[in-house]
Amino acid sequence: MGALKNRSESELRSLISQLIMDGYLCKTTDKYSVIRMGNIAPLKDASARVLVRIHSDGEPERQAKKRSRKSTDSLTKAGYELFEVLRRLRLTIAREEGVPPYIIFSDKTLIDMSAKVPRDRAAMLNVSGVGEAKYEKYGDRFTDAITAFLREHPDAVTSIEADDEVSGEKNSCGRKLKKQKDAFYLNREDGDKFEYRDFSLLPEIRDELNRITSADNVKHLFGTDIFRMLTGRGYVKEQQVEGRGVQIPTELGRSKGIVAAEKTSKAGNVYTVLMYPPTVQKEIVEHYIEIGTQTESRGDAGTKEIEGADRVEYNRKMNRPDGAGTSWTEKEDRQLDDEYRSGMKVSEIAKAHDRTNGAIRARLKKHGLMIE
Repeated sequence: MGALKNRSESELRSLISQLIMDGYLCKTTDKYSVIRMGNIAPLKDASARVLVRIHSDGEPERQAKKRSRKSTDSLTKAGYELFEVLRRLRLTIAREEGVPPYIIFSDKTLIDMSAKVPRDRAAMLNVSGVGEAKYEKYGDRFTDAITAFLREHPDAVTSIEADDEVSGEKNSCGRKLKKQKDAFYLNREDGDKFEYRDFSLLPEIRDELNRITSADNVKHLFGTDIFRMLTGRGYVKEQQVEGRGVQIPTELGRSKGIVAAEKTSKAGNVYTVLMYPPTVQKEIVEHYIEIGTQTESRGDAGTKEIEGADRVEYNRKMNRPDGAGTSWTEKEDRQLDDEYRSGMKVSEIAKAHDRTNGAIRARLKKHGLMIE
């Protein structure tokens, strides 16, 4: 008795929540729920441990909330919409299980999930705050929600990347600023490493391309990038079936050997996947080799030689805002300063100017309004 008398209420609540998640305690689902003993057999082992993450109580709640709000700055408008979708799903699950929403996933985890848009086990386990246990318990429902969102918004870019205007520069502390990553591409020799299969799913092709690339400092390739390319070639399209977006091959795609197959998730949801033959796999590989050739031919010139409609097309290919890389006008500079002094967030200013967060920060530093 009294073994935990020196622990705070918040620590005890965290411990109880962890014990419930691990199955050592059970919470009844009736109107007046109570906590009952679960399977405690593993705890009888003297070496057994229950790990609980403890958060510091030293930071004022107001500051903590402020920091939490700022953490969504990395998301685009589409990314924030996905974040809200995942929050609603989290609330639904929390009500089903009778636990606080943060027990399912924290806001930080949902934000990282919205930025990385994982749609398979490996990608989901790469999200901050998602471990094996939580993936097994909630993974399918969240990946299904993300997949459904991306089917409804196939061109969505959910995360704002840093702009290359700060590449090679140093901040006020003398530290080198992070160089922006290029759009994904393959070098010519990478094509020989690709392992072709009779039929491959898009996630399998994506993973194989990410594995074989020898390009330095390139963005991770997503399945939506490949699907967008195949849509542009007229091989596939998305249509609404009973209110859901379903990917299907076009007549041209079927003539290329693309087939549709139905699968069932662990949660029992039936969905359609497309299977791609070696000929289409080769086209995809050659497409990213061609991007690599174009990137190499540009060399250090980057986007400086690209103007007008060509710049917009280039930015969209690189998943950047249409206005990224364009010259700043005096009027825009004055507007930028006024917006920052008024308290607008960097992400809000970036959206207003159709530029990246990195470009806004670089300009503010040049104007002496931002130190770091």
